Formats: sequence, C-alpha cells, structure tokens
Amino acid sequence: MNVRYLEIFRAVMETGATSAAAELLRISQPAVSNQLRLLESQTGLSLFDRSTRRLIPTPEAQLLYARSNTFFSVLQSLDTFAEQLRQGARGRLNFVYSPSLSNGCIPRAIRRFHQARPEVTLRLDSPSNERIIAMILAEMTEFGLTITPLEHPSLSSRLLAKLPVYCAVPRNNALSKRGVIRPGDLVGQKLISYPEHSAVGRIMDAVLPAAARTGDPFVEVRYISMALSVAEATSAIALVDGETALSANPDLVSVHPVETDQYLPLVATHLKGQHLSLIAQNFIEDFITVTNARHD
Repeated sequence: MNVRYLEIFRAVMETGATSAAAELLRISQPAVSNQLRLLESQTGLSLFDRSTRRLIPTPEAQLLYARSNTFFSVLQSLDTFAEQLRQGARGRLNFVYSPSLSNGCIPRAIRRFHQARPEVTLRLDSPSNERIIAMILAEMTEFGLTITPLEHPSLSSRLLAKLPVYCAVPRNNALSKRGVIRPGDLVGQKLISYPEHSAVGRIMDAVLPAAARTGDPFVEVRYISMALSVAEATSAIALVDGETALSANPDLVSVHPVETDQYLPLVATHLKGQHLSLIAQNFIEDFITVTNARHD
C-alpha cells in the first residue's frame, strides 16, 4: 500500500473535503482526487460515497482510517528514532581501551557521555594491546583507546592528548619531598622499567639519562598501571603518564611531574578508511574534553 496515498486519504478524512486536504498538503485538488481513486483501486475498496456534493466516508473508510492511526504513530516514532540516531542520542557504541586507562579518563568520559545520551548502550572491554588490534581488524569493535599508537598497516590512529610524564615515588624516598623531578635525580634510584621494544619503553627510556638506564632494572612490567601498583607495594620508583599518576594512592606514593619534553600520546585507533559513527565521534570528543580539562 502506497504511504503517500494513505497520507492523502487521512487528510481528506480529517478535513472533510478534497479542496481542504489539497490546501493542507500543498498540492492540487485534482492530485488529491486522483490519488484517492488510486488508493481505492489498490485496496479494492470504495472509500467515499460521491453521490452528493460532499464526500461521505464509507464504513470501510472509517475502519481503514482507525487502523492507519496505528501505522502513522509507528511511522512517527521511527522518524523520531532516526532523528535521535542522526544526533547520536540513541544506538550502541562498542569500543575497547588499554588497561592503563581503566581508573582515569575512561570512567569520567563515560559519565559525561551517559549524562548527555542516556539512551545509548555502551559495550566495553579492556584487553591487551595485541587483542585490541585483533578486535579492530576483525570489526569486533569500532575503535580502541590506548596510550601510544597501535602499530599495524591496516590501522589509523588519531592523537587525542599528550599526557605528561610523572614520577610515582614511595613515601619513604627522599625524592617524595621534591616538587618537580629532574631526570638526573633518578640516577642510582631503584626503578621500575618497561620492555625496550615497546612504545612506552622507548618513551620512558628517552626520559632517563644514560646513567639511570644501566644495569638490570628492579622489575620490568608491561603496563603503566602495573608499574604504579608495584611502586605502591615496594620501594621502587615508576615513571607513569599523567592520567595514571592521578589515580595513585597518596598514602603510599607521591606523584611529581618530570622535567622533560617527552610525553605519552593518548590515541584513538580504527580501521583505515573507516568512517566512525556519530555516537563514536561524540564519545571521543567527550573523552578529549575530560582528559584535557584534567591536565590543563
């Protein structure tokens, strides 16, 4: 059944005349009359008694009009839903992020996003970076948020924020009394390190003077969040990003900015050539806002 024919039929039922319906719909009166006859031909029903100068709806027309109310109500609801999708206010968002972001900007961004778009369903996971790459390539998730880019030729990364380098110092260490930590202050200290081949490891090694990088480390960890946990549990010092530093337990460690030009890039990664959904774009913008506000 042609929806336009039904719309014209409803206009005639509601106004009582083809001329009034034509004015309401801003079309010609002959067009209204013609499409009414096409609807009657399509349905096989006689919808109006035309034996007088007025159109008198038949009982079948009354029943069809009543049933069409339900249809147009659903249609209106679909229009509203489509508009909400266009505005990023409804739908689903599936993304992943590295474990180091679990206690910082991710929860704050989720709170901000949910307050503005309570009808959007979020599906989240926090796997390893290798798993994040696999999930994006398999289109199991729309994008990933990580500290340092994910290296793969089929992926594209966008820099969202430059996270400053901080030092997490156990309370019993004399450096905990300092304000800003200079890289030279770390020479001779018990340090927690990262794998040399990793992006985080290369950045943190670039922060340290050569004298602080000699010998075996106290402990080597894979994730920044793990480095902070070890620092809180031992007498070792950890270099961490500004987000992770803000989640440190102040009773166990003090955190200090490090005097360096190095930073840890916070990035969003997705398939090359992929156009992110409006919902994803909205979340990423909220993520940028809350992250930069915390580090300004």
